[in-house]
Amino acid sequence: MDMESKKYEEAKKRVKKKKEFREHLKSFLVVNAIMLGMGWMFGFYYAWQTVIFFWGIGLVFHYVDVYGIPGMGNDEDWEKEEMAKELKNLGGTEADLESMREEQAADEFLDLESRRPVERKNYDEEDLV
Repeated sequence: MDMESKKYEEAKKRVKKKKEFREHLKSFLVVNAIMLGMGWMFGFYYAWQTVIFFWGIGLVFHYVDVYGIPGMGNDEDWEKEEMAKELKNLGGTEADLESMREEQAADEFLDLESRRPVERKNYDEEDLV
C-alpha cells in the first residue's frame, strides 16, 4: 500500500468518525427535545434531566474522541497550522507555504551521517589522573 492510499484510508476513517459523532449529536438533541417537551406537558420534567446529564457526558467523550480537546493537540501540528495561518494573514503566497513545508520537511529529516557514534579512545587510569 503506497503513501497516498494510506492517507486516503486515514481520511476516510476520520470522516466516518465525524459523521458518527454528528449522528450521535442529532439523536441526542431530537430525543431529548421530545422527552423534555413531553415531560413539561405531563409534569415529569425533572425525571429526564438525569438521562440528559449522563448521555451528555457520553456525548462529550465522543466529541473528544473524534476532535480532541480544543487547544490540546500535538504542539508540532499546532505550530505548523499557526505558521500557515500567519503566512496567509500576512498575504503569503502558495510559494511561501510550499517553502515553509519544505523547511519543515528538512527539519524532520534525519541525517544519519552526522549521527554516527564518536570514536572513543581507550585510556589507562594513569591518563585520567
